[in-house]
Amino acid sequence: MPEPSPSAGESPLLLVRGSRGTAILQASGTTLLWGTIPVAVKLVLPSFDPYAIAFLRYALGTLALLIWFRSQGKAWTWPRVSMGVMLVGGVASALNYIFYNLGLSYTTASAASFIIQGEAVVLLLLAWVFLDEGWSGFKAVGSIVCTVGMLIVGWNGHPLHEVFHSSKLLGNLLVFLAGTSWAVYAVCQKRALRQAESLQALIAFFLLASVLTGVAWAVAGTWPHDFTPVTVGGMLYMGILGTGLSYLLLTQAMRHMDASTAGMWTTPMPIVTAAMAFLLIGERPSFYTWVGGALVLAGLLILAREEE
Repeated sequence: MPEPSPSAGESPLLLVRGSRGTAILQASGTTLLWGTIPVAVKLVLPSFDPYAIAFLRYALGTLALLIWFRSQGKAWTWPRVSMGVMLVGGVASALNYIFYNLGLSYTTASAASFIIQGEAVVLLLLAWVFLDEGWSGFKAVGSIVCTVGMLIVGWNGHPLHEVFHSSKLLGNLLVFLAGTSWAVYAVCQKRALRQAESLQALIAFFLLASVLTGVAWAVAGTWPHDFTPVTVGGMLYMGILGTGLSYLLLTQAMRHMDASTAGMWTTPMPIVTAAMAFLLIGERPSFYTWVGGALVLAGLLILAREEE
């Protein structure tokens, strides 16, 4: 997915070429959409269990991407990529949504939005091992700062004996596993993109994840119930816009933007989540959430700066 990096001397926040302003708006749109997802999950949980949410997000997102792909006059075909890479990526992407939705059943939307940023650290480690990407002192510092921030968010000022027996600890761990799963998926996606067009591979991963989350829903989930306009609208929003459109926007932005620059534009996501959680569900982030969150964002900026 990454495009050529900015030329020497060019600001890291500028785009490589083409429609710079449009690409910035696309990456910012992804940030806004992803930032609202934790709150949307909280709103729809009364009607849809975590497994149903995972399946419907992927199914609706896949449908939206296929419609868009077809509207461009293209006929989608299965990418010629190693089936092992596709299966591992499909399983990882399915576990990403399942773990994330389960975690949000126990923890707060604000805490989840900061902890999920741990995926960037895990991705660096996996890319170093499996993609032969470099490692450096700055990457180590950024990773440590991120990790400390996530630990502070998870601790939240409570006595340790309460933390380790708290349901929120379980929720935070599940959210971290969700981020780890996404990092595995991202490595598989990068491997796939060496042989396939970006959206072609993305749709294939989404199709696999739809099947796998559908099986998980059939085995462990429950049928949706007690529908309201809020829960139905929230589910449609997450599937079509929060999943399909958000990935489409990010993919389009990366045609004109370095991958690390695009990542920098998505780091304010937890702030969007905290604001939406306060306005829509009355969730007030604690002092420790803000302190830990600030460290997470600082660590991500260090990592992004090093990637440039």
